[in-house]
Amino acid sequence: MSFTSRAALGIVLKSCEVTYRISGGAFPCLKIVEAEAPLASYAVLREPAASERTIFTPLSALSGVEDPRLLDPASPNYFEMAWRERSLAVPATEDKWNDTALAINAAIFRTQDHFHIHIGCVKPRVRRALATSSMSLLQFQQMKMRLEGQLYFARFVEGDDLAKVNPVQLVAREVPNAAANMKGVTIGVTGGQREDGVKGFYVLANVMTSLPRRPASAEGLLDPKCN
Repeated sequence: MSFTSRAALGIVLKSCEVTYRISGGAFPCLKIVEAEAPLASYAVLREPAASERTIFTPLSALSGVEDPRLLDPASPNYFEMAWRERSLAVPATEDKWNDTALAINAAIFRTQDHFHIHIGCVKPRVRRALATSSMSLLQFQQMKMRLEGQLYFARFVEGDDLAKVNPVQLVAREVPNAAANMKGVTIGVTGGQREDGVKGFYVLANVMTSLPRRPASAEGLLDPKCN
């Protein structure tokens, strides 16, 4: 990402909201959904200054993965909502369960201070690595292989959607040191199918207690152009 300002996303969202209320359109966003529930209204748009990348973002001012409101049981499940909107980012010819991935970066390594989830295709080499790895259905385990140079905690979750699994809350609850260091948490989610045919999601997380020389970024697991 290379936004010129950490507030750029918030400024673009305000423009989308003004257009939506005047004309019912969403420009410059791709889509706006307004909801009655607190924090549940959202937009899908191309990243400012990076038009090949697509992001999901709530209209409310949430800072990022570290915002304590995300851990409230009543908080919207933004990963579920972003997954439902994946067709806005992933071409129809590539909109396969195993191809789609979502990611959120850590507060200590991001350029925008407004919560957003990246939507794209999982990189083929990452998909292959996940498909050949043994992964628990019951708990997070640190993977033995690196993904894009980084070690992730990983867990496989069964299901056709994320309605019953909130990845942010799951990571905070189950990944070692995550709850106490949410500013250093990066999360990736991709559709997958185990070797035994069980369909579900791979949930990946890395926790940084300080900014390392080479920070982990779940966004790096995605191919935003779906090449």
